[in-house]
Amino acid sequence: MELRIKAEASEWQGRTVYRAYYQKGNGRWARFGKYEAASVEQLVEICERMRGAATLTWEGAAAQKAATPATLAFSMIQEIKADMEAGHVPATAATFSELHDYVDANEYAINALDAAGIEHDAASDEQATLLNRAMDMVNVWLAARR
Repeated sequence: MELRIKAEASEWQGRTVYRAYYQKGNGRWARFGKYEAASVEQLVEICERMRGAATLTWEGAAAQKAATPATLAFSMIQEIKADMEAGHVPATAATFSELHDYVDANEYAINALDAAGIEHDAASDEQATLLNRAMDMVNVWLAARR
């Protein structure tokens, strides 16, 4: 059984918080416990506590609204972790740049956009900024693993 998880970033009391939700058998979404995360790294840890294979999904308004640096980073981290478990990249990789030694790491970013329903546009400065921020979050996650 596949476990579907969605991530949400919102402003609360002047700061951004991240929440994880899972889809119940009846198709409704439920918040994962009382957890709120202050970073995408914490959100990933929360989601890892759930059983099954986690996939990031989108709900609600246009996918572009859901495509924040945090949600794209979450999607990228899930794919990187799968590649680490499969032995495609070493678990010791400490930076996004280092991933390029083993795979085309840009594919993580493109796949995250695809998952959000956004067509990759290499000429878009806005998309480049969004992806660079997501990659910064992935770098933080990679460095924290060491």
